[in-house]
Amino acid sequence: MKKSEFQAEKLIILFYFIINLCTFIIITSSSIYIGDPAGEYYTVPLDIAIILFISNTAIYYLLYLIYRCCVSHIAFHNEVIIKRIETLLFLGVTIALLGFFWIDYGRAEYQSTSPFGFVFRLIPYSVIWLLYVSINSKWNAKSIFLIVYYVAAKIIMGWSGILLALFWVLFIKYYSAKKRSFLFMCMCMTLLVILYFSAPIVYYLKYYIRYAGQFEFNYPVLLSKLTARLSTIQNVLYIYQNTNVFTNLYNKYLFDGFYFIEPITSILPRALLGISATNFETIYVNIVTGEFNPGVIFYLGLFGKLLAYFNTGIYNFGNFFIVTFVLLGGLFILLKLNFKKAANPFIFYTIIQFALSGSIEELSYTLYGICLVLIFCKIRFGIHNENRY
Repeated sequence: MKKSEFQAEKLIILFYFIINLCTFIIITSSSIYIGDPAGEYYTVPLDIAIILFISNTAIYYLLYLIYRCCVSHIAFHNEVIIKRIETLLFLGVTIALLGFFWIDYGRAEYQSTSPFGFVFRLIPYSVIWLLYVSINSKWNAKSIFLIVYYVAAKIIMGWSGILLALFWVLFIKYYSAKKRSFLFMCMCMTLLVILYFSAPIVYYLKYYIRYAGQFEFNYPVLLSKLTARLSTIQNVLYIYQNTNVFTNLYNKYLFDGFYFIEPITSILPRALLGISATNFETIYVNIVTGEFNPGVIFYLGLFGKLLAYFNTGIYNFGNFFIVTFVLLGGLFILLKLNFKKAANPFIFYTIIQFALSGSIEELSYTLYGICLVLIFCKIRFGIHNENRY
């Protein structure tokens, strides 16, 4: 194994550790939460909070170790497959834009009630776009257009997280191209910190577009919102502090075994079939805001999700582990066998995003997107025969 390998991934893990550590220090020293439960008062004993922080950090490192063991080191390049992915990406973004302009489908903080809105998400264009950025090795006018086309579409819809996804994938893809010095690593970490404190400006532009100009610039609030998306410790502490509330709402609105159905509901036409959109994420929104809003999601983080399920019983806790293992395992196998080393940035971003969200629905939709790409490209799962193309 080359020393230059995984340098970018290590820096990203370090970045999230620093963000979580700073968040933890602010909360425990001020007794006020930041992020999604902003303004709520913190009452968790410090010794327990430290244990929760260490456990939450261990989740990130564990996923990193799993990633190192599972990734491929074999080069990949197939022009035909990439061209087919480009076609599917363009088609997916175009269909999504039609749904957005027609019935507001895909708009941030908005849950469509149209029974046929699912048509506009049959092609998981966000998954396809990120995979394309990861495996594409030749940049030309067409590839740049597709990237800009997707980014513009998401910004119009009121989303900005795709910019972070793009940055991380490109960072992993090109940073580890050769061995870097320790000084250069420190410079990169400094740059990441600068970008972090500059990001509220991007957040302001997002909310300005989302609310049609009816949004005032407030740097502390925007930084708090950004922190809610980049750290998870505040959610872990909040879940521990409100264990009974989470458990009671779980028993009221959900049921044991819900996690087995959630991967399926991520791709089903819920409005058409009358399937509830309630899950742990929307329960979290209800606890913080006092109402259910399916268009708004507060992610618990993977460790927070495990903690929440543990509080509902060891049976749920164990089964959630099984579902997570199956989905991540299936995703790793398909990407490693079919896209080899080129898919590594995509895989790492996916597991980091899963650590941040803990969302089974999001993870299963990613797996569905990869399966759709493979079917569209006419690849037999895990079998390559370049002469066929």
